[in-house]
Amino acid sequence: MPVQTRLIQIGIFFMAVLTLYFIVLKPAYAHRLISHTLFNRKLPASVALARLEHGVRLDPMRRLYFDHLASTYRKAARETKEPASRARFLKLAKDAYLRGIDLVPIDPNGYTKLSTLELIMTKETPPLVAPDELYRHLQKALDLDPKNAELYLIAVDVATSLGDRRRAADWAEKSIRLYPHFAVPHSQLGFIALIDAFHALQGKQTALLEVEAQKSVDALEKSIPLFWATHTEKQAFARKNLAKAYLFLAKGQEDSGKFDQARASYARLFEVAPGNPEGTRAFARFQAARK
Repeated sequence: MPVQTRLIQIGIFFMAVLTLYFIVLKPAYAHRLISHTLFNRKLPASVALARLEHGVRLDPMRRLYFDHLASTYRKAARETKEPASRARFLKLAKDAYLRGIDLVPIDPNGYTKLSTLELIMTKETPPLVAPDELYRHLQKALDLDPKNAELYLIAVDVATSLGDRRRAADWAEKSIRLYPHFAVPHSQLGFIALIDAFHALQGKQTALLEVEAQKSVDALEKSIPLFWATHTEKQAFARKNLAKAYLFLAKGQEDSGKFDQARASYARLFEVAPGNPEGTRAFARFQAARK
């Protein structure tokens, strides 16, 4: 056999071996390493992280691996009390999500997961992320999937948590326009108005208290019959907020001298939440003042 032919065969053999290693064996080992790590709950956190990091280095082309790595960094951040270590883990989680987004930039879920992480980072001392950056990623998710009701629920909760109730209300209203018979955005809108009513109560702004409490009542009343049977916890939370909204409304009406309306609001409060302690005390004071 000519030397040249022999060299070609050797070259083909080595190319086949390299192809087998990089295309088959290496990704297979990465998958085995990552999956076994995720399912082994008894592994120490440091060992699990090291194995996931190694797996991602072996196969850095899978978005799902970076999501798993980011989730593990988030867990490590929750479990540490040392501020510098917590900040480092949160930043590593963010980097992992960004790497995943680079691989699949058209998937809104990557931006959603990143924005929920950034919500945590905005609340660190000092903040690790500015709200504008968080909102930019959240808006990107909504732009990619503008009719996803679940994304709007997340967006409303994030904005509410940051105290941006106007933005939260805008997103809730848009969700309602898309899905008018979906209970949760109505409930969210009622909760946002309830927060505004509470601030009006604290500031002794009687007129504003009545307006916001009524808005809260209207939205929450609408939400209650729309909840699915499986949404028992969310419906219970909406009922609890509805009772508080009626309490605030009754107080506003009482301060405005609308005593008959206040009495009716108290009555509705007790229909929603029989024996409500706060309502019972407030109604007792209301009754005593009318004698």
